Amino acid sequence: MRSAPQAHDLFQTAFGDLPAILASAPGRIEVLGNHTDYNHGLVLSCAAGARTAAAVSTAADGRVVGVSANLAGGRRTFAVAEAEEPGAPGDWANYLRGLVAALRRRGVEVPGLRIAVATRLPLAAGLSSSAALTTSVLVALDRLLTLGLDRQEMARIGQEAEGRGVGVRCGLLDPLTCLFGTEGHLLLTDFEDLSRATLPMPDGLVFVLADSGVRHDLRVEYNERRLSCEAAARAIAEKRPEVRSLRQVGLADLAALNGAVPERVRRRARHVIAENERVRRAVDCLRAADSSGLGQLLLDSHRSSRADFENSCPELDRLVDFGAADPRCFGARLSGAGFGGVTIHLVEAGLASAYAADLGDRIEAAAGRRPWTAVCRPGAGARLEDLAAGLERDPDQQDETAS
Repeated sequence: MRSAPQAHDLFQTAFGDLPAILASAPGRIEVLGNHTDYNHGLVLSCAAGARTAAAVSTAADGRVVGVSANLAGGRRTFAVAEAEEPGAPGDWANYLRGLVAALRRRGVEVPGLRIAVATRLPLAAGLSSSAALTTSVLVALDRLLTLGLDRQEMARIGQEAEGRGVGVRCGLLDPLTCLFGTEGHLLLTDFEDLSRATLPMPDGLVFVLADSGVRHDLRVEYNERRLSCEAAARAIAEKRPEVRSLRQVGLADLAALNGAVPERVRRRARHVIAENERVRRAVDCLRAADSSGLGQLLLDSHRSSRADFENSCPELDRLVDFGAADPRCFGARLSGAGFGGVTIHLVEAGLASAYAADLGDRIEAAAGRRPWTAVCRPGAGARLEDLAAGLERDPDQQDETAS
């Protein structure tokens, strides 16, 4: 069942009434531009086909009650007035707390809420299930409470909700992609000024997603990488005061540091600087329909993640190595923050299902488990769902294909 009707039905079961509004948001696929967003760099991304949906109504009791079909922990309740208070570590309701608190800090009088959430996204897999959750709820609240938020402000609210509510200093990539994704297109975002452009996904190409099965708490590793990048930028700024981020420097600037920062920090910065250049080259490949060139950039990105940024792991490397050895695959890399999660594999659409099945067989033979896989073309961004007409209960909807 698609996530929207699942959330709708769950709301009825949990609360004995129909929701006032229903919204959904996609996951995010990071195509190229790994850890560049918070460094004011360039990212090529797209909305995933699989989505998270939120069915929402207001309540007069000043409490937020959340239920989920997929998230551990069952029913969650907190008072609106206590949204700033930390919840239990790892509790999915912390995202709801973060959203409510962020809206209240902006002067919004948030009423009691009833929220039912359903998702088709694998959790903590590098597809930004967290941003899909916060974005789907926020799009629903924007209409329900007549907030009139523009989508860029929604992205900032989502970022704040995750940063202050959960403790991850995330960038804007995930919520922006969830909000501005366009079906059949890749999204090019310049995080220096948040300008965006869409590029058509070449006809006949799709991404095969494969889950490594590895899950990490990003709060330590992600935040350390961010601090390393900031340290490198500060060191370069001592010689070039105009530098505010790694976006403004090249590899020559990095070489000129001459031991001013630890080698580990230098390698982190080298990855980010090189990723920006890979994104620029990927845009040229897309415009030229150069599938082989684009695939090589994916492989180069993964090698940089493995050697310089150290945000890969053996399970991710195994998936990418299998892709690199298969002539049906143009290229593969980890996608998202890393340290586990998914890989993306660029393949021809007509070969994708067989490739995904073979990849699953190989991983099962090597590791004793069969990975979650999905065939995906870029999907649509966050949207309101039609409560009456948009609830076809078809499990084979093309926008949420997974295996």
